[in-house]
Amino acid sequence: MPIIVNSDTKKAWIESKIEPYIFNKLATMPGKKKYIRGIPYFEMDRANLEWMDSSFVGVEFRGPAAKLMSSFRAMRQMEKQAREMRAEDAEPIDFPFKHPPYIHQNKALSLSRGKVAFGHFMEMGTGKTKVLLDEAADLFLNGGVNGRIDTLIVVAPNGVHAQWINEQAPEHVSAAVPWCGAYSGAALTPEERRRMDETLKFKGGLRIFALHIDSLSHPKGKEFLRQVLLSGNCLLAIDESSRIKDSNSKRTKSLIELGRLAKYRRIMTGTPISQGAEDLYSQFEFLDPNILGYGSFYAFKNHFCRLGGFQNKKIVGYVNEEELMDKIDSHTFRVLKDDCLDLPERNYIKKEVLLHPEQRKVYDQMKKDFFLDLDAGILTAKMAVQRIIRLQQIVSGFVWKHAKKDKISGVIVEPEVYTEFPTNRVQATLDIIKDTNPDTKVIIWIKFQGDYRLLSEALTQAGIGWVDYVGATPQEKRPLNIEAFRNDPKIKVFLATPRAGGIGLNLTVASEVIWFSRDWSLENELQANDRVHRIGQRRVVNYHFLTSPRTVDERIDQMLRRKLSVAENLIDLRDLVA
Repeated sequence: MPIIVNSDTKKAWIESKIEPYIFNKLATMPGKKKYIRGIPYFEMDRANLEWMDSSFVGVEFRGPAAKLMSSFRAMRQMEKQAREMRAEDAEPIDFPFKHPPYIHQNKALSLSRGKVAFGHFMEMGTGKTKVLLDEAADLFLNGGVNGRIDTLIVVAPNGVHAQWINEQAPEHVSAAVPWCGAYSGAALTPEERRRMDETLKFKGGLRIFALHIDSLSHPKGKEFLRQVLLSGNCLLAIDESSRIKDSNSKRTKSLIELGRLAKYRRIMTGTPISQGAEDLYSQFEFLDPNILGYGSFYAFKNHFCRLGGFQNKKIVGYVNEEELMDKIDSHTFRVLKDDCLDLPERNYIKKEVLLHPEQRKVYDQMKKDFFLDLDAGILTAKMAVQRIIRLQQIVSGFVWKHAKKDKISGVIVEPEVYTEFPTNRVQATLDIIKDTNPDTKVIIWIKFQGDYRLLSEALTQAGIGWVDYVGATPQEKRPLNIEAFRNDPKIKVFLATPRAGGIGLNLTVASEVIWFSRDWSLENELQANDRVHRIGQRRVVNYHFLTSPRTVDERIDQMLRRKLSVAENLIDLRDLVA
């Protein structure tokens, strides 16, 4: 007797008589399901329908499910062809490139050419920006599955969005493609608004918009993106798409919703998974929900994540990983630098910096107080993290507590406290800089305002030319500082935070990198490291990690070396501080 699966526009159900063995097998259905008066209803997504099709012989699909199954079978055939294509060498593409692509860039373009949805999982420094701009030019000139485009929209992190218009598009867009571009920050300045209006009215070629990803968290930013998407035929791309891994964030929901208005969609990142398989769900929900085939994050998580901990809600491991990789393999291209580029080697140098006796005294006392308060149960998780940050500041050579104001009256209830301690860390940094060749450029990554205060004074006193790229650096000054660092021989040091300068910048002019204090995010650190080790680098790159023994500093170093993000793994605070 055939199994009949009927459906409406939202759900499917088994309509025929249900034998006991069917109920037993339904327990393994990957997607969401429920029983109403003994009838199994399930989400009409690809995972469930394909599971039904492969689990039982002679399934008859009716209603919208029949049409969906037809499209899923066609999609499977396309995926098979894509896998076969991946195994072959790509022929050189006949296209008026501004700069000839590397072999791996040619392969990436061959695999994604003309497709509606594709993911470029290309490690930082392998040139995914050029690939996307070549794709956009090709879709403008030749079109694809959904015809030709007239607009490229890139959603990118702060700072990176401006680079797309100021540097990348002029460098890589084909000379055969006339274009006009504009970028916007989280809030439009008058000049940005003027350029946006000018680009919206441009009809003579390809329009390129680069939008700050945080603008999509606000109604005005969301409405502007909608306006652009409705004004033409668009390719919508998310640069560093791992930034939308949080399925509950406003910007993620906005991009998934508005992405349906785009003729073509792309995701781009070198770190598609920074924590675990759950990072992939929202990225592919934006790209095409049928690739993964799950109608909800809940169903996806239950199938690919092993749950445990309190109320069985914490992800403690992963299952069905090979199945997951098979699902995304045909829709993405993974590029690692070691596989494709003749880049110089990297040296990772751990430099131990002992605490000054006065530093050690203050550090040990704060550590003792931390454990006493922890054992007494008077520390909330937030308070404990703040104490750990204070310990990290002491290791740098200062403690800076900003003034605390009453939330209602605004009156200062706790004054600002800034204290510096004698520290060996600043001198260790200067020694590394002085040991380099006169023409060698150096990047110093810092975390705190106090780090900036210590180092800016020390560099100036030592007569070492420097520029900054930190949160407080004015937006209009940032490109000028980059230009000075690249081209002014008097400027030797680029003093920056990973959150401000760790994404999107090309800093291959430098070959020495100093981590004065460590960011807790592994993703931020990897991004920052690859500002120098990328296409265009000709020198060996040395990374110096300043680490003080028997401190929180050393524990953070150990966690990041084990490829763990500290902020996401604060499981045992005692172990981190001990």
